[in-house]
Amino acid sequence: MVTQVEGETRPLQLRNTPVALTFAAIDDYVRLLLDCPSSCSSFSSSSCSSSSSQVIADPAIDEERLQAGAVTMVVDERGALCALLKPGGVALSEATLQECLVKAKGRVLSALKKVDKALAAATATAL
Repeated sequence: MVTQVEGETRPLQLRNTPVALTFAAIDDYVRLLLDCPSSCSSFSSSSCSSSSSQVIADPAIDEERLQAGAVTMVVDERGALCALLKPGGVALSEATLQECLVKAKGRVLSALKKVDKALAAATATAL
């Protein structure tokens, strides 16, 4: 139970620091449109075909517009999966999801270092 006294402040204590990372799935059709030279008139041409969907970490706004689906994973500093959001779009295989999770776990510590650095800089300028 928390009792609030007006004017009293207490620091927020966090037990975990979750970091969200989004992956965009670019399907074969979009890849064909992007990779296919203007002289290619057939999607079945060997010079324009691709074998699988590509997954991009932290897509830019232009990449998000082309995505056929997305998945957002929230991972804490220990590498534990806290949440997963897959709002429709193309299906992603279990192997692809596992690969995304490994990449998210690998990026969480570097993201937290950047957050800590930014907070330290903000605190220094506020004093």
